[in-house]
Amino acid sequence: VCLSDIPLQFPLSSPYDHWNFQATIEESVVRADWHAVPHLGSEAEVFVPRLARQGRLIRAPPRVVAFVMALRAVNQPCWNAVVDALTALKLSREKEDDEYRTDGRGSLLGTFIECFKNNRHFGVVEAQMLWGDNIPRQKSHMDGATSLLHVGLTLGGHRTLRAGVFSTPHEQSSGTSVWDEETWAPQHLHEVSMSPGSIYVSSPFCFEHAVAYNSCSADAPILALMLRFAFPPQLGTLINNMRTEDMLDITAVIANCLEMATSRGQFRMPSLAEVKAGERRLAALDQDRAHLSG
Repeated sequence: VCLSDIPLQFPLSSPYDHWNFQATIEESVVRADWHAVPHLGSEAEVFVPRLARQGRLIRAPPRVVAFVMALRAVNQPCWNAVVDALTALKLSREKEDDEYRTDGRGSLLGTFIECFKNNRHFGVVEAQMLWGDNIPRQKSHMDGATSLLHVGLTLGGHRTLRAGVFSTPHEQSSGTSVWDEETWAPQHLHEVSMSPGSIYVSSPFCFEHAVAYNSCSADAPILALMLRFAFPPQLGTLINNMRTEDMLDITAVIANCLEMATSRGQFRMPSLAEVKAGERRLAALDQDRAHLSG
């Protein structure tokens, strides 16, 4: 479904109502949360990143799910590399330290391995629509662990991402907010302008960031999709705010595998044909499920 072609009307009516969009007119923002893990069915209990708690989500619109399926499929070698590296790291840590195995720390790596194997990466989709003459810019923040692997896709309007980043582990800022330029060296603040069709893959769990929005009308709103991990509820509650040496291991593996894949030109977006193929696969899965349940 091309959401940007649906006129905004209040109160929201189908298809906005059908896809569980929630509107706050005073804030000129409309949001919806969906899951994009086909085997979980039409509804699923997952950890919802935006709410930071368990929730029951409907499955995303078919073409959104098809895009996510195609994105996973065309980059499968990268996810295989992540799983292999996490598995090797888990075995190495357990070999070096018996307590690592017996006290359950190794299970954290195991859960992430299973998340990749079960296609839970990019498994929760947050749809955002904003409009107005003076849209408040986002507060500076770091995401939870659901954004250890994150995709931001702009479908309408113009947004600017500001990130505070460092080239070495020893650098730091004297403040936190990326909007406070007095506490950040200029070389540590990076801005990326995003327009319709812009997409990024990153790990905003690891760095301070915020987004500013250009003015726009309700007829042509800013429309963006945020793709994050679809953690099982208990796992999400446990690790979403966890920042430990074990989580650092996981962030390093994901970052290194992404860097290797992109530097070799192996990481890419799916083609339109591949997304359409994903849509056909999804329809076939739904038919099989309906046949079995019938």
